[in-house]
Amino acid sequence: FFFFFFCSVFMPCVWGILGSGHISNDFCNALLACKSNVQAVGASTVAKAMKFAQEHGIAEALDYAGVVSHPQINTVYIGTIHPMHKAQALMCIGAGKHVVCEKPLTLNARDTEEVLEAAKAKGVFFLEGMWTRFFPAIKFMSETISQGTIGTVMSCHVDFGFVAPPSAERLFDVEQGGGALLDIGIYSLATSALGFRGQKLKKTSAVGIVEKGADTTFSAVQQYESGGTVTMTCCVRANMTNTLQLLGTKGSLYLESPFHAPTTVRVRVGTERTECQPDAVHSFPLPNACAGQPDLIFPNSQGFQYEVQAVEAAIEAGKLECEEYTLDETLHFAQVMDSIKRQLGVVYPGEVVK
Repeated sequence: FFFFFFCSVFMPCVWGILGSGHISNDFCNALLACKSNVQAVGASTVAKAMKFAQEHGIAEALDYAGVVSHPQINTVYIGTIHPMHKAQALMCIGAGKHVVCEKPLTLNARDTEEVLEAAKAKGVFFLEGMWTRFFPAIKFMSETISQGTIGTVMSCHVDFGFVAPPSAERLFDVEQGGGALLDIGIYSLATSALGFRGQKLKKTSAVGIVEKGADTTFSAVQQYESGGTVTMTCCVRANMTNTLQLLGTKGSLYLESPFHAPTTVRVRVGTERTECQPDAVHSFPLPNACAGQPDLIFPNSQGFQYEVQAVEAAIEAGKLECEEYTLDETLHFAQVMDSIKRQLGVVYPGEVVK
């Protein structure tokens, strides 16, 4: 056991990628920009894996099982669609691999807890890929709050919305884990919660629009034990500001768009209704993407590099999770999303309505 633990934890990461879609494209770019060792990619067909491998200069193209069983690979990134995450994560854990699994980890809290308990029992590193938490702008936001610069946070407002293109049909298909909540609502939940760290969430109330079983729009109001509130709206049918604002007793903080991958934070300090100080603008430029690779698909995907660096540092230090986004938080937000799903009437295949 000690030999396995030493070799799997303290050895440098050798990556395998599961999935050859858009998100895997962007994450792979980050791995290569960080000079990480990417050994193989696995896809639903070897032909798809070969195309991805050729485009990104990866040595091996395999099926999913081939990546997981590869003797040189010790860390796997899961970038497949939501309903595949649970089985693939458990397969990786069973093989003793460290795992970074795209969010949402699973479709519900029950399955999320099963995966997390398996990772703990096996003693492997695990992270649900909430890349937002690793951005320097988010760390600056957390520090600003903890230092009391804007006082006690009283409320937070966040919205996230876009008009989903025809190519994103999975967003409207419950069989593929579709819906605004699981796809983008999780960003609003996990980022707004930073304004109320250490507090118990008392209540979440939600309403929304459900089309063919998938939520295409939802709005939620939350209250923490201090009385502080969060209001959020997420939508895959309309463009929104994609910003987050925290209002405190001494000032306010504003994450410019896209708040889930931010590069600019505005802080305003003052308590007079007409005499607040001008905004202090704090910029955090993105690192360069890896040259010679396919174009990035999603906004500010260079920011995946922050996550990659944190994961590799944690694994090489013998840690089994990242402090930026812990396993407890992963389970907590899965439970919150279950509550919202119940209120919206969203049920995924195989789920039991309680």
